[in-house]
Amino acid sequence: MMPQVSALDINIAGLNRRLSDVIDTVRNLIAHHSEGLNRFIENFERELANGTVNVDDYCNNAKDLMRDEIQNLNNLAQVEGKGQVLKSTLLTLMEVLRRYGLLKPGEVEELEAELENVNDVNELLTAINGAYGMLASLLHRVACEQGDTNVRYSLVLLAESLINFSLGVSLSAIAYFLASLAVAHGRNNIATVLIKKIGDDLEQMVNFACGVVKAAKSLEERGIYLSGEDTLIARYGNNY
Repeated sequence: MMPQVSALDINIAGLNRRLSDVIDTVRNLIAHHSEGLNRFIENFERELANGTVNVDDYCNNAKDLMRDEIQNLNNLAQVEGKGQVLKSTLLTLMEVLRRYGLLKPGEVEELEAELENVNDVNELLTAINGAYGMLASLLHRVACEQGDTNVRYSLVLLAESLINFSLGVSLSAIAYFLASLAVAHGRNNIATVLIKKIGDDLEQMVNFACGVVKAAKSLEERGIYLSGEDTLIARYGNNY
């Protein structure tokens, strides 16, 4: 009998191509926010590889980026052709969820058909945020199964990035994503500093996230299932 693998197929002993695949997938989702943000991330990864990253500069530049460009889906909703922009983002997310087994091909086709008649911005934003949340939940669960510390930390950070994008907290979302890249490059020291810049603690954050996952699994064994809202409240409090 073939061993069972996780939905993301990353039961890995260390950092390898599979983790890079997941990071690239999240990068592609984030690229929908703006070209400027995509270039910002590419520059960060290039400097990580060269060992020339200045964390303070990146934090300051990220703040400028948030102020000067369209950085979250709520802002995207204000642009011309907003419905098509949001539908494109949602279709991309749906394809990712299908690829990772959270949606069946038939379900994707049904959702695509339903989208043809949906033009309400709030409805589209709700669906997009829900899709980000589904992927983040999966990443949290897969992350906490990993024995390799770097893989676990990197995936939890990716999940936190997606959650913050879904909540419209773009600056934190970028910080978490850059920290995930730093861990993947073996630069945990940079990741730690980045997370401190937004008032969080890397180790405590990962331990808490995996504690929530463990509690959720324990409850599920007794037939009690937490909603996405329950887990967000556990992580961020009632004002998330």
